[in-house]
Amino acid sequence: HAIPARHVDIAPTLAHAMGFPASASERGPIYLKRQDGRVLEALLDAAGRRPERVYMILLDGLSHSELMHHLASRAGAIPNIAALAGAGATLSHGSIVNFPSITWPSHSTIMTGTWCGHHDIVNPTYHDRESRQSVPVQGLIFDTERYLNPEVETLYEAFKRVYGADTLTASIHE
Repeated sequence: HAIPARHVDIAPTLAHAMGFPASASERGPIYLKRQDGRVLEALLDAAGRRPERVYMILLDGLSHSELMHHLASRAGAIPNIAALAGAGATLSHGSIVNFPSITWPSHSTIMTGTWCGHHDIVNPTYHDRESRQSVPVQGLIFDTERYLNPEVETLYEAFKRVYGADTLTASIHE
């Protein structure tokens, strides 16, 4: 799809596709506790059908232009990724990233629908003034969530809020 997209738009789009209830705001419907993004309507099923499940695959460090080049000219070299891209939604022009455009702030933006100035993960490592310690956020992997601003929620938390504590979500890391 050749649509303008931003990292903050991914979480609200997934939440809408999965049937989360929306709250009204002056910026449009809100699906997460705090949300800077908007729903990318062009990516959704035109008939409004809710998918049974949703997968988000993040290829960290892979240039979007390189991926699109391979999908267009060498799809046979990456058959599984090509099949997934063909069956799902692909942003032909990529998306506007978080600033700074480094892994952990950007991943947190994608998973919360908020910019890093709102979710508070601003660098892979930073100084926590309260504890007077350096925090290696990226090195914590599964414990990073405790450093998020309490005013935001992750997609994982939102799924459990909407569908109940027994809802299964998963994050598979390299």
